[in-house]
Amino acid sequence: LEVDPWEMNNLFFEEEYRDKVVEMQGELADWLVRTTRPKTVLGMRVRGRGFASSPQERVWFLLALNPENRAYEFHSTLRLRGPLDVSILEQCFNDLICRHEMYRSTFREVDGEVLQIIHDPWKVNLPVVNLTATPQALQKKRIAELTRQAALEPYDLSRLPLIRWTLMRISDSDHVLVH
Repeated sequence: LEVDPWEMNNLFFEEEYRDKVVEMQGELADWLVRTTRPKTVLGMRVRGRGFASSPQERVWFLLALNPENRAYEFHSTLRLRGPLDVSILEQCFNDLICRHEMYRSTFREVDGEVLQIIHDPWKVNLPVVNLTATPQALQKKRIAELTRQAALEPYDLSRLPLIRWTLMRISDSDHVLVH
């Protein structure tokens, strides 16, 4: 299986948007340096709940100020060439969810403190968009549209899932995974 992470990665980003993200990152870095304060309790957990880390609190705070802020979201695409068993890929994602608490975490504010709530593993049902019947001339455009839609779909930090994947089937041996 050949994976090409760069071929599809920037299809949906327009130059103006990239410039704005770079500008916002600089402003955000300045703000973080000015406002970072050490936490007295780190990683304390009680029955699946724990205090959010300082970086998690900052994300919560910034999203509370501006729910449209996408600065902390990461989206990527991978081109997968070769035979692909979708059920095995889906099982890999399910194993990842089971193994790593960060993929099962949500956040909630209680009494002025941001808490990280760690949930039981949830089952990934990988959506597959079949583009095999789409004319080849339109496939790239359709992939760009679907990638853009996935990137613009907002996350709610208080509800799972906080990670999503979509697989686009171009042919039996050619796929694009949007993350």
